Amino acid sequence: MDISKQIELLMRKNGVTRLKLSNETGIPYTTLTQIINGRTKNPQVKALETIADYFNVSLDYILGNSTTAIIESRLKELGKDITWLSEQTKISVKGLQSLDEIQPIEPDYLAIDRVAKALIMEPKVLRTALSRQEPPGYEGPEDTRSIDEIFAKNDLVAPSVPEWATKKDTRDFKKMLEEDAPVMFDGVPISEDDKEKIKRVMEAMFWDAKKKNKETYGRKTKGD
Repeated sequence: MDISKQIELLMRKNGVTRLKLSNETGIPYTTLTQIINGRTKNPQVKALETIADYFNVSLDYILGNSTTAIIESRLKELGKDITWLSEQTKISVKGLQSLDEIQPIEPDYLAIDRVAKALIMEPKVLRTALSRQEPPGYEGPEDTRSIDEIFAKNDLVAPSVPEWATKKDTRDFKKMLEEDAPVMFDGVPISEDDKEKIKRVMEAMFWDAKKKNKETYGRKTKGD
C-alpha cells in the first residue's frame, strides 16, 4: 500500500478531512493534497512524521512497512477482517491491533509466525517489520558480578537503587532478583536476553511501586 492510500485510510478511520488535517498539523493544504493525490512521489519525511504523530501511528505505518500496515494490506487482499484473523491465530483483536506498539521478545515472533501462516505469506516479511521495533541493544561492558557482590555489605545500595530506599527495600529487591524460576510466555521458555529485558522492566516497576507505597502510607527512615 502506498503512502497516499495509508493517509487516506487513517483519515477515513478517524473522520478527518483534508482541511482539518492541514489546519491541525500546520502542513499547507496544497502540499497535503499533493501528497494524498500521489503527485509528490517523495514527500518530506518531516511532513510524514507530523501526520504520523497526529494519528498516533509510526512513520513505518505511514510508509506501509509496519507490522500492522502489512497485515491490514494482506487482509484487504484476502477479503478478510481482523476478527477473522483473531479467530485463526487465537490472538485477541486488541493484541493484533497493538502490534506496532510493542517491543518484541521471542514469543512475539512465534505469534507473528501464526499470523503469517493464517495470511498465507512468508513469515520473514512480518518478522522483519516486527524486528524494527526492538529497542537498541546494550553495547556497554558486561556486568559479571553475582547478586551477592552487587549487594555486598559495604555496598548495600547499588547505583540503581534510589536514595530514598530503606535497607528493607533493598533486601526486598535482592530477594526479587534472586528468584530463579523459569520465565515462560504462553508456555514457551523465554531466552536469556529477553529475561534480562524483563528484569530491567521489573526493576523499574519494583521501585515505582515502592515509591508510590511510601507516598501513600508514609516513608520510613533509612535505618528501618
